[in-house]
Amino acid sequence: MTHTVLMPDIGETIDEGTVEEWLIEIGEEVEKGEPILTVEVDKATLEVAATADGVLARQLVEVEQTVRSGDPLAEIDEAG
Repeated sequence: MTHTVLMPDIGETIDEGTVEEWLIEIGEEVEKGEPILTVEVDKATLEVAATADGVLARQLVEVEQTVRSGDPLAEIDEAG
């Protein structure tokens, strides 16, 4: 099964951010809750975590790309 990691809802006044850095590369194993990328939002940096155990299959956004709450960021192929 494939899990899609979405940009989390940050708050009422912040609805977008800029992808700062990928912490995990395609093909690397991840654990649910492990940070996979960082997003800069309103002078702060947010870590976005994996939503499942598995392998990072796709990075759907690039560094310096603007993303909004709910946008798909990555796909994880579930382990096992």
